[in-house]
Amino acid sequence: MQDLNKTSIIPQYQTQNSDHQLKAMINIQTKILETLEKMPVSLQEELLHYAEYLQEKYNQKNGEVETSKQKHRSGILEGTFVLPLPDDFDESLEDFEEYMT
Repeated sequence: MQDLNKTSIIPQYQTQNSDHQLKAMINIQTKILETLEKMPVSLQEELLHYAEYLQEKYNQKNGEVETSKQKHRSGILEGTFVLPLPDDFDESLEDFEEYMT
């Protein structure tokens, strides 16, 4: 994994934070990155999905709306229907004849 400049993962607006808070945040981020580097790719993918899930829940809780690619996937059912439909498509099924009388 590439070396990350620690200042790039710390938002600039946090210059007002105390040194202790800043060091604690860097320590947490460093531990996360070190742990991530030790994981196989399959676990990294799982962790990414979980982190995205947590971020989405956080955004919803705080009223932030984020459009997700997964929410609006057009063509998801493409190829599942055979067209044109058979001529007897609207006919009642034999299994339900007793209920139709």
